[in-house]
Order: sequence, then C-alpha cells, then structure tokens
Amino acid sequence: MFIIGVIDIIITNTNLTITGYFSIAGISYCSAPIFSSFLNFITLTLWYAHCSLCIILNFNRCCNLYFRRTMVSKSLIHSITRDYT
Repeated sequence: MFIIGVIDIIITNTNLTITGYFSIAGISYCSAPIFSSFLNFITLTLWYAHCSLCIILNFNRCCNLYFRRTMVSKSLIHSITRDYT
C-alpha cells in the first residue's frame, strides 16, 4: 500500500502541477511535443502500475478472507506442535 500511495502522489503532482503550468503558460502539444509525449508516457505507465497494484492488493485481501480459517488453524496447529515437542 505504501507503493500505491507513492505512485498516487507522483501521478497527482504530474497531473496537477505540470498540466497547470502548461495551461497558464499556454504550452500545448504542438509547442513541446517531445516533452508532452514523455510526460504522457510516464503518467500513463504509473497509472497502469497503480491499477495493477490495486488489483493485486484486492486479490491478496480476498485470499486472506477466503483462507482465513485455514491460516488460523494451521498457525494454531503449528504453534501447538512447536510448543509441545
């Protein structure tokens, strides 16, 4: 979740700060095509990473809920056998 937060902060700063500056300065894609393409590539890549990490986190949480009883019973059995052997 820490990585998701860091990526979210980077995306927010990119989308708000740089695009706001572009709007105030009147810079468009035609004025700076290479920088705009690079900025779009970075932002889109981070957005894909953010979405992928959210899906992985969701799958992890669902597995934790589904296998909760199994994990608790295995840890209980493991702790009992470890303590009494």
